[in-house]
Amino acid sequence: MMQSLRTLALGFGLIALAAGILLYGDRGARHRAAKQATAHKPRVALIVPNSQSTLEDAQAGFLAALAEGGWRAGVEYELELRNAQGDAGALALIAREATAGRHDLVATLTTNALIGVARANEQGARTRHVFGQVVDPWSAGVGLEKGAPPVQPAWMTGVASPPPVADTLRLARRLRPELARVGLVWNAGEANSRHQTATARATCAELGIELLEADASNSVEVGEAAASLVSRGAQALLLSGDLTAIVAFDALLGAARRGGIPVLSCIPPMTERGALYDLGCDYVDVGREAGKLAVRVLAGERPGDIAVHEYAPQELRLNLAALEGLKERWDVPADVQAQATLVVARDGTRSGPRATKPATTTAAPAKKRIAIAYFGPEQTVDECIEGLLGGLKAAGYEEGRNLEVRKSHAQGEIVNIGPMLQALDAEGYDALVTLSTPVLASACGVVKRTKVVLTYCFDPVAAGAGKSLEDHLPFLTGIGSSPPLERLVAALRELQPRPKKVGVVYNASEANSSRRVAQARSLLEGTGIALDAATIGASSEVLLAAQALVARGVDAFWAVGDNTAVQAIDALMKVARDARVPVLADDPTHVDRGAVAGLGVAFHEVGKRTAPILARVLRGEDPARIPIDQIMVLDVAVDPAAARQLGVALPESLLREANRGPYVRVPRPPKKRVVDVVLYTENPTVEQALAGVRAGFRDEGWLAEDWELRVRQAQGDIAALSSIADACSQGDADLVLPLTTPATQAMLRRVRGKPIVYGLVADGVVAGAGRTASDHEPFVTGVDVPAPTQEGLDLLLRCLPRAKRLGTLYAPGEVNSVLYKDQLDAACRARGIELVAVGVNSPSEIADAALALCGRGIDAVAQIIDNCSAGGFPSIAAAAERARLPAMSWSSSAIHNGAFLTVSRDFERNGADTARLAMRVLAGEDPARIPFGRTLETSVQVDVARARQFGIEVPQDVRKQAKIVDEGGR
Repeated sequence: MMQSLRTLALGFGLIALAAGILLYGDRGARHRAAKQATAHKPRVALIVPNSQSTLEDAQAGFLAALAEGGWRAGVEYELELRNAQGDAGALALIAREATAGRHDLVATLTTNALIGVARANEQGARTRHVFGQVVDPWSAGVGLEKGAPPVQPAWMTGVASPPPVADTLRLARRLRPELARVGLVWNAGEANSRHQTATARATCAELGIELLEADASNSVEVGEAAASLVSRGAQALLLSGDLTAIVAFDALLGAARRGGIPVLSCIPPMTERGALYDLGCDYVDVGREAGKLAVRVLAGERPGDIAVHEYAPQELRLNLAALEGLKERWDVPADVQAQATLVVARDGTRSGPRATKPATTTAAPAKKRIAIAYFGPEQTVDECIEGLLGGLKAAGYEEGRNLEVRKSHAQGEIVNIGPMLQALDAEGYDALVTLSTPVLASACGVVKRTKVVLTYCFDPVAAGAGKSLEDHLPFLTGIGSSPPLERLVAALRELQPRPKKVGVVYNASEANSSRRVAQARSLLEGTGIALDAATIGASSEVLLAAQALVARGVDAFWAVGDNTAVQAIDALMKVARDARVPVLADDPTHVDRGAVAGLGVAFHEVGKRTAPILARVLRGEDPARIPIDQIMVLDVAVDPAAARQLGVALPESLLREANRGPYVRVPRPPKKRVVDVVLYTENPTVEQALAGVRAGFRDEGWLAEDWELRVRQAQGDIAALSSIADACSQGDADLVLPLTTPATQAMLRRVRGKPIVYGLVADGVVAGAGRTASDHEPFVTGVDVPAPTQEGLDLLLRCLPRAKRLGTLYAPGEVNSVLYKDQLDAACRARGIELVAVGVNSPSEIADAALALCGRGIDAVAQIIDNCSAGGFPSIAAAAERARLPAMSWSSSAIHNGAFLTVSRDFERNGADTARLAMRVLAGEDPARIPFGRTLETSVQVDVARARQFGIEVPQDVRKQAKIVDEGGR
């Protein structure tokens, strides 16, 4: 018996020894065994507050560590990447969602993300949490203490990586021993920044350096704060890990360069943007260290048992090109250069381990000088110049950095234009930008030495720029932009009471004005409206000319975009006001001056679109080889109250088109306003509109502390919309902003006591928000974005002239989808085309429905836009391709997912228009008095390579109005 037991014991011992050897030999497989034992793949959320290069580095390191530890995204675990895009409200919402119990692990990068998730976790499911890229987590107020023993929540661990502020300042003293004053811009509201500022103070005191400080509570204030430090005698500006200053680094750098001092950074890769050096953490390695902790937690270790520790591997990057232009001498010894992982030489060449990454600014375009010449001061000129300079900055040319700008005008007098241009032509500018027809017309004959880029001009060919937009003078190019004359004439005809005689004041020597007046006469023939014109030769004559027209019995004025007349627009407005005569203008900004409506060009956008052409010229491209472009970006402003005072009813069509009026800046609110943004589902169209909403708030001048957006998402669940509506109704938001028709209808049914401003809706009346654009529910207003059905169909038939049957999918449960389907059906029937429509009730049905549709003998797929199919177009395009059928869409994102043609509205613009209405309501305006707006700007995209795959040769007239992409050729 004992022998048997000994034999068994020996057997068990050998088995145990073998198991131990195998276990030791495959330590990396332990967590895989744990994974196989679970019923589901772990869900991991990785949360970042915004988009920055250091965050991208840390994120890459984090995910690499997971993969190296045997955790591959999509295989061993499900990864959800969430970026708040700088929106504090969005970060809070993301944190609440991530800690609601659906995730097995939440990882955060930066202090702000750590704080947001830690606070949400206190009220949530106590989800396991790993953090990284945090300066001082112990002072962040998240339950961590350094005492003995240390205090640490059971569900939390992470890595502290303080930027080497002290070493950065010591290096500055090494490079300039005489350094006496350093400036620091920082946000006292950031916990990490408070820690770094304390370190900077202590180090400066140790080195005998005076630390000059300036507080910036948001990124808008950084430039002004930095300029104040320069004026106080700072010899260098220190960039710590302050997120506010990092976001506005370009403004900080601009102030330093104007003062002839360097920027010293603790945050790579600012050398590549203009800093003298970065002495900071290697954030790829920092992210990797946090990822290693995540591997341990996923393998079963308790986060609270893994001590939070510091890990701050340093790297040095140098930018010797930044030494140029400094007013004091800074020396970089050879031994310092030898320590650097990247050295950018004075000529822009790069060396070191990181030299393979291209420089983004130090090798930026060389400094250029431009002159901007215009007729006289006016608001739209300022808007155009602002758009131009903003576009140039995006193209790499920034005023005060590598761009010198000279502005000159002719004081509103034709006789001054020639001498002004001759003087500018003699001063050796790299390019001369002309604004207005008179300035361009003069430049065509006067300018001899300088390349010319035209903008802010209705008709460049009529002004003398050439025989056509392609065949033009060899030294010039640019963009023309003609106002919507036909639409303005239609508005005159739709006024109630209808005018019998319309007066116009213009300078007959301005080619654009003469041509427009002639065109207007032609358009008004047979309408019963007479056009009575009074010509002038100078701005001083406008008053008498307007009075003469009143004496001749005009009952409306048309304020044409005449440069001479515009200089005295207030005189015309006074005459009209005294005579109680309404004014319709070519310029929406004239609504501020007294016009009841303005239909014109969005000149800020025109300037912005001129910038890429100017950048090409500055880089050396021959203007003769760049065709003049002609664009139409419509802006409409109305003042219904002023019209009513004059006894005039504006046409409903005009009210629906208005997107600016009355054109006034919405004042900043007296206190912070909170907006609940409600989304039915996520798709590219919704993402564009949401981005536009955020841009709309920022562009109107509201600061970060003025507004907060809280995004609520129904994940395509109609029932969830009802719950969200109830929460919005009972919550503390000041306004509800639904995007899409289903979201708007849900809010209309259930939200009480809150104003509603909708966007991304095909037709607010059809959605149930009102009876007409001006007669609607008193608590709601919004901005429609109707599909350009007619335009899209016409362009499709230009490409497919033999098409007889077109197909589309639609959602019978969506009113907007049915509306678009019916509109397309009517447009097809009017052109002798048959439309085959197949209904789908959910995204899961799209693939099968698309196959069925393509088997119905159609010649092409013409896919309408709705919430059901918005994310499923790749499946539609794949079915079409298998059937050898071309596909087009009314959604711009479809061009990257298989469409050869897209004709769409600008959904980002719709979001911005919606935001502006929301701001008016938040500022106190009654939504009942705001007519529904309408976003009508259209974009056309053509994939020529994909078209050829289907034997389609896109006509030249379609190419001219389209943006050409080459997805199909890849």
